Amino acid sequence: MEPGPQCPTSDAGIPTYGGSGLQPGVDLEDKAALADLLDAEDETPTAG
Repeated sequence: MEPGPQCPTSDAGIPTYGGSGLQPGVDLEDKAALADLLDAEDETPTAG
């Protein structure tokens, strides 16, 4: 069996907004958990 076509490897730039970027373990399909996470971020004091 011959190997399939090779995909070029590159670092895909994923744009993020808000400064904290992508979060590991965040299930975007779980709206209640996502809302809790975003509310927790809003309550976190910022430096300054």
